[in-house]
Amino acid sequence: MLKDGVIYFLKEIYFKCLEANLTPQKVFLYIYDIINFSKEISISQIPQFMQKKKEEKEELEDSIKNMTKKMKELENVKN
Repeated sequence: MLKDGVIYFLKEIYFKCLEANLTPQKVFLYIYDIINFSKEISISQIPQFMQKKKEEKEELEDSIKNMTKKMKELENVKN
């Protein structure tokens, strides 16, 4: 009975991977990445971590926009 459950489980994973266009190799790479990442931060903290990184990215993008604007202004003054 356990064998049938394992086979069913593996088939479901396989078909979901096909639907998502994931190869088994990619799945194992993602699992490996998650395991390595979870050594730094617990899986339950990932949403907060991702939110923080998103906010940091937005701040950096704003800084880039401001710097680009200032560079253009300085270029205009120079000309």
